[in-house]
Amino acid sequence: MAKVSRSNGGTTRRIRTLATSTRGELDNSRCEWSRTVSGSRGAPFSDELLQFTAVAQGKMNGALLRCEERYPDKGHHSVLYVVVDGDLEKWNAQLQGLHATHFGPGHGDPLAPVRLEVVDRATDHAVQRLVDAGLLTRTTHASRSLFSAEGLSCGILPLSEPEREKALFFRRTAARKLKMAKVVMDAALEEDARTPLLEAMLSLGRATAIEQRLPEPALVHEALLPPISPSWGDALSLLREFSIESEQPCGPVLQALAKLVRD
Repeated sequence: MAKVSRSNGGTTRRIRTLATSTRGELDNSRCEWSRTVSGSRGAPFSDELLQFTAVAQGKMNGALLRCEERYPDKGHHSVLYVVVDGDLEKWNAQLQGLHATHFGPGHGDPLAPVRLEVVDRATDHAVQRLVDAGLLTRTTHASRSLFSAEGLSCGILPLSEPEREKALFFRRTAARKLKMAKVVMDAALEEDARTPLLEAMLSLGRATAIEQRLPEPALVHEALLPPISPSWGDALSLLREFSIESEQPCGPVLQALAKLVRD
């Protein structure tokens, strides 16, 4: 792509205007995210949940009935909801120890802690009856099944044509934002590349949410938290740093996002 000369005043002003068109909204998102995670730096989130489920299944001799990951409407944590058969006290003690191994201090994603809730079959059925009767209301915005003894599918249903079109729109939007960021950086205006890079991150997060049938993030920091965060892979820490630190260089982020768009 051809470089834009710094001496071209009109072009430079247009680039600045374009790059800062939504800066206010993104700055507000960054401030909220910074307050949430101040002082914390998370390593790329690996799916310890699947490992937890596999180990639990192996140790419980058929007593594991269901395991789900649920995301409450409030807070940045998720809840590992486990239904067991038989001795609740026994299985709860074992699962709490396993949980500490995978999600205790020094494990998992410190920006999105994973809590554990273990119930027996009777309690699970009672809760479901109350929900069906309208006496209890679910307050989760997303969930995924990790294991079901009943053999229920844990996969993602195929997208409809409108859903595929919407996801593709967001991926193409992300690609355009990355091109804009490169033009700005080639014009030696790296500080103005930040906004289109953040916009590209949000667009990619929205595309991923649609493809995985998850709620779409409204702000950049929401796209960097579970259940979407595992999709960023090894780039997660870099993107989190960039989202909260305005002095972070743009080049590495541009390269990381370009790879994700191509993938």
